[in-house]
Amino acid sequence: MSDTDVRIKYAVTKTSSRGKKQPRSLVLTSKSVQNVMGNSIQWERPVQEIYGIHRSTKEPKAFVISFLQTYRFDVESADQVSSIVSAFQRLNLGEVFVDDKIGAYGLQTDKGKGYKKGHVNVSSDEDGDIGATGTVSQVADAPASSAGQKDRPRTTILEDDLDENIEYVEDTRVLAHQIETLPEAEVLETFCNPVAAYKFVRPPIFPQVPPSHAKVMRPQNFELVSVVGKGSFGKVFLVRRVEDNRFFAMKVLKKRNVLDRRQLEHLKAEHNILQSFNHPNMIKLYHSFQTRTRLFLVTTFATGGELFYHLKKIGRFPEPLAVFYLAQIVLVIEYLHKHDIVFRDMKPENLLLDNHGNILLTDFGLSKTGISADNSGGAGVCSGSFCGTPDYLSGEIISGVPHGKMVDIWALGALLFEMLVGSAPFSYASSTSTHGGNARSELYRRILKNIIVFPVFISAECKSFIAKCLSRRPKDRPNFDEIKRHEVFRKNKIDFDKLYRKEIQPPFKPKLEQSCILAVDGKLLKNPLDNIYRYIAPEALVVNFDAKFTSESPILPPSTQTDSVTMQEDKNFKDFAWTAQDAFDKL
Repeated sequence: MSDTDVRIKYAVTKTSSRGKKQPRSLVLTSKSVQNVMGNSIQWERPVQEIYGIHRSTKEPKAFVISFLQTYRFDVESADQVSSIVSAFQRLNLGEVFVDDKIGAYGLQTDKGKGYKKGHVNVSSDEDGDIGATGTVSQVADAPASSAGQKDRPRTTILEDDLDENIEYVEDTRVLAHQIETLPEAEVLETFCNPVAAYKFVRPPIFPQVPPSHAKVMRPQNFELVSVVGKGSFGKVFLVRRVEDNRFFAMKVLKKRNVLDRRQLEHLKAEHNILQSFNHPNMIKLYHSFQTRTRLFLVTTFATGGELFYHLKKIGRFPEPLAVFYLAQIVLVIEYLHKHDIVFRDMKPENLLLDNHGNILLTDFGLSKTGISADNSGGAGVCSGSFCGTPDYLSGEIISGVPHGKMVDIWALGALLFEMLVGSAPFSYASSTSTHGGNARSELYRRILKNIIVFPVFISAECKSFIAKCLSRRPKDRPNFDEIKRHEVFRKNKIDFDKLYRKEIQPPFKPKLEQSCILAVDGKLLKNPLDNIYRYIAPEALVVNFDAKFTSESPILPPSTQTDSVTMQEDKNFKDFAWTAQDAFDKL
């Protein structure tokens, strides 16, 4: 009998989402997993929806199967768990993982927080799953849906912005030394990662910050020219470096806000990434410095503005333009992944255009370093944080299982769809909810069920690329070699080597006066003591930025008592001052 004909049945006790113990039969075939009560199939999940099976080092008679949500089962002996795991492997149903603990319902970190789905809960019955007839609960006080994003920017979910009534995991670190503490019999084919089949083949890479230039800057070294962006706890200015008339972008953050919003680790990660890594398609950090109450990051000024600004302006991009941008994004994400950095916040708002029309990736606030987990059949460290922009969240993030680099591959597919269509692939607007609760829940349901509707004008090559990247199981998404060989790039004549060297002229060049391009690079004035504004108008430098920002006065109000930090708190920023070695090199 071949494995395709095998049907293996086990007596188990299933734990429901409410903690109720239910006697069941677990039936495994090469095509599905069934939960059976008596002669009735309560649910059946096809192999395409299965993430894997998880056994515990501390609860040997229990295991969890993760689909788009997780189910716990208990049996009479650890040997029976081993038998079920072996059957799982034999039938090629999914990956096998060893987890520290598994809770009453779902997986757990070592801090005991459950891997619950949180945002999407099914209330159809005790054995419910997200099916065609399942009902989806809404999240209390959820932010507005991102559908209709052409009219407003999308909200990024930070880890401390989450609904306090829902359990979310913290970052889950799987470190090499932990393998040695497990009994040999417990170390199965893969180790502790419900995202894909990971074997530890090397330790993860972390940023190595290069030494600073001797000259550290201060606020008086820069002139504020215009506001070009604003976030939840900071502003971005166009600034002029006084000594040589070069123009930069300067992000200004209040220390008090960083601490109160618990964004210190995110800030440090962004700072370290920008200090340590350079790529032709990412912004460059030139200076960072601080005052008693503020932090300053001085980076590349991308004269072309946000990709979102241009997409909103014209509605959708033609395929050659969208694929050109996509190819440059592939290059920079591949570079980050080679250094074990997962970006996690892909969207048009975080993509800028330089003066020639090339992509520059920006805003590394949600990026995570030391993440080595991918879908290569080996690897290691993953993260369990729930964060990102709702439209771009992958199924594994919403499902609450740890994620690796493949969340960025998912985002590539979502981004190409949005560039071609003008809206994200799973966007949903609710006409019944002013707070967007119904919309957010429906958005997550669509992502989990992979409901994509392609407009007729999208080419077969683009459909194929999008569908591959948006595969529900991370292991089914393409790696970078497969991505670069995809027919969508062959059709559009993308040469990745030439693209990296910027030898391919972008299909679209942002509108900008030549004098402004020279001014930004510090090449307009022969005499640095000359007044640059005799030759350019400040407003001409920001024509590709939203007027709601540029119309604001470029001022930093004096700090108040509420902005102050204690001496102890200020120690968190002691290593912040830094200048790139080439910050003063002539371009």
